[in-house]
Amino acid sequence: MSRSIHVRWNYVRENNVQLPDEYDSIFHDLEPFWGIQPSDLLRIRDGMELKNDSYTLGKTNGTRIDVVHYALNDNRLLRNSRHTLGLLRDIDEFLPPLRAVFSPHDGPGLLSDYGVKAAALSAALSGTCTFSSHL
Repeated sequence: MSRSIHVRWNYVRENNVQLPDEYDSIFHDLEPFWGIQPSDLLRIRDGMELKNDSYTLGKTNGTRIDVVHYALNDNRLLRNSRHTLGLLRDIDEFLPPLRAVFSPHDGPGLLSDYGVKAAALSAALSGTCTFSSHL
């Protein structure tokens, strides 16, 4: 059993996670991001905020989560944020400061390839973030 799977199953057992299959899926989806420099993730996020047909939900200390930026060709698309805001406002007091970019369209906003994902996974597994120049 690999180290990351062992760590996950320990967490599942110790915290009585009821849906380990779903937890594994979430872990698997997030794992490559642990191998990317935080400064690179912030740069990518900042670039995504400027893309046409995007909106950003965010909050700072002492504020409620809300739409903090949008770049929409059709402002009617902003109504898509209402459902997500409704869900997040239920837990607003527990959320740290954040900025999250959304698209009103169904599809990826940033494409990658096998090499980039493999490098990110390798960095995540080794506990390093050394591939900033590849992004």
